[in-house]
Amino acid sequence: MIYDSKPWLKSYDSGIPENLEIPETPLKDYLVKSCFEYPDRAAANFMGATMTYKDLLEKSGRLATALNQAGYGKGDVVAVCLPNTPQYMISIVGALRAGCAVSGLAPLLMPDEMAYQLNDCGAKALVILDLLYDAKLAPVADKVPNLQKVLVTGAADLLTGDYPTGSPISGKQVSSFFVSVQRSTRLGKNQLLGKRPKKYPVG
Repeated sequence: MIYDSKPWLKSYDSGIPENLEIPETPLKDYLVKSCFEYPDRAAANFMGATMTYKDLLEKSGRLATALNQAGYGKGDVVAVCLPNTPQYMISIVGALRAGCAVSGLAPLLMPDEMAYQLNDCGAKALVILDLLYDAKLAPVADKVPNLQKVLVTGAADLLTGDYPTGSPISGKQVSSFFVSVQRSTRLGKNQLLGKRPKKYPVG
């Protein structure tokens, strides 16, 4: 078989090993490590505003603590339905640091498709853009019985400080994404905000 002869190896540059040993290190540890190593560098530039890695470390840690304090952790799924905004990064990193799995939810999904994916992945918590909350989640909220917590955010939250909360939905705990993050002032010991993570060799 062609695979057995590995013809691509002859295209490798000098010094590139045939195989790489990849450490069994969680993605969240690599992300936190980068935040500690490059605290003042830009993690995201959005509409003229910059979020540094230090900002990402703090906000994702507070989100992780908020999720843990709400009872979510290992084995739970957090769905994220956002465009490319700083909140998207905070949600992904925060959920991973809380010990949760993350399921991306495409903003272009139709309401029934959104309900299907939320049920299929078993999401218990959801971070969603305010416009999508009203147009796509609210009409099918009764079709996602396992979804318990919804965090609503606006695209320009970090710029305006005007935090949408979302209208109430029966059987769901709906709240503002950034209000929840800001209220989480007691940082859990597992969120690594005051403790530098051990360094892992790469490659």
